[in-house]
Amino acid sequence: MKFNTYLAIVALLSILNGLAFLLVPKTALPPYGITTDAAGILNARYFGAVALGTGVLLWLAKNTKEVRTR
Repeated sequence: MKFNTYLAIVALLSILNGLAFLLVPKTALPPYGITTDAAGILNARYFGAVALGTGVLLWLAKNTKEVRTR
């Protein structure tokens, strides 16, 4: 598997996971055994924002030619 294909797959999964935790945390949290109180929802949204940002960075970095960047 090429490295840019791997980065694209990881970026898409990270973006989808981040959107799920950011937009619908009450649905995304129970499979992980996390309670859906106010603190749990806040933490899930924080994690969703971080995962979304990581996914965007990975998506933008997938076509770079710099070896040091990868």
